[in-house]
Amino acid sequence: MCVTATQSTQYQWQLSTDGGSNFSDIVDGSSYTGTNTASLTVLNPSLDMKGHQFRVILTNNNWLCGSVTSSPAELDVRVGTIVTNRRVTFRISPN
Repeated sequence: MCVTATQSTQYQWQLSTDGGSNFSDIVDGSSYTGTNTASLTVLNPSLDMKGHQFRVILTNNNWLCGSVTSSPAELDVRVGTIVTNRRVTFRISPN
């Protein structure tokens, strides 16, 4: 996920697992990278993450309001179909 902002000095990505009622800050680790940048990467998303929502808080101490929070983006996870016929495996990517 990416955000385009001008003059933002800080980024903090947040995650909601309850449909957007509550958001918590996330940090770089085994699940995410770029949590303090304009570009968040979700590493190895699984089916149970489908529907999780992400948003980013943009901060600049010179802004009158100090910070702005983006609208949430919902993660959509799809599984590719695997068809095996004897010793040949076909992987079909989701659309």
